[in-house]
Amino acid sequence: MRKLIITLLPLLLTALSASAQIFIPSDPIGTQATYTTTWKDGKSSTEQLTLHRVKGNNVWSSVPGGSDEIPISEIVLPDGVYYSMDELRTLVRQKMTGKAAKLAKVEINCLSGDRFRMLPLQGTPGQTFPDQTLDVKAKVKLLGLLNLHLTITMEGDKILRRETRKTPLGEVSTIVRSYTMVSKTDVKVMGKREEEVEREEITQWIIPGRGLYREEKRKGKELSVKELTDFKRP
Repeated sequence: MRKLIITLLPLLLTALSASAQIFIPSDPIGTQATYTTTWKDGKSSTEQLTLHRVKGNNVWSSVPGGSDEIPISEIVLPDGVYYSMDELRTLVRQKMTGKAAKLAKVEINCLSGDRFRMLPLQGTPGQTFPDQTLDVKAKVKLLGLLNLHLTITMEGDKILRRETRKTPLGEVSTIVRSYTMVSKTDVKVMGKREEEVEREEITQWIIPGRGLYREEKRKGKELSVKELTDFKRP
């Protein structure tokens, strides 16, 4: 039971809080963006993303070669970056391999429409955005029938202020966004029910019209900081 939650929750949260990275359709194919994530204990990791052309769309991915294996495409509109529900379902199907794929039947819906807003690309201080909720239901044939209901909600989504920041793209004016990611799990198995709620406070520095520069995540005493540390065009 716990393994399924551990599989689904990070997968969806990673997709949703990866936060669209750097997106500009006019950037040449082969452009590379490097993000560095640092944790409270001082440990860090880097992720290098390359702009590929896949099925007519520009997609940032760490998958080498730009093949059709790239798991998800984003919808880039003037006001923001979105994931379509179809693409998010595809991501989950591709990532749930082995026993999880054979045992679990998963249904994913967005309660606010057919797409989920990842990252606003425009905004003014004081502006607010509607709450969004992903609703995930899973049935698992394991020791009888296990039913999992998971909701992931972006709430309190707003633009706080503007800040000028020095970035690999030069000195730019950013908009600062904050929201709370609330994850609720409700599991029933063999007549026993377990419920859990987790809250993560997220602050983002966004380059208007382009994408994410910096992101801070706080969950209890845990803190991680993700920042664009390099940007190269071919």
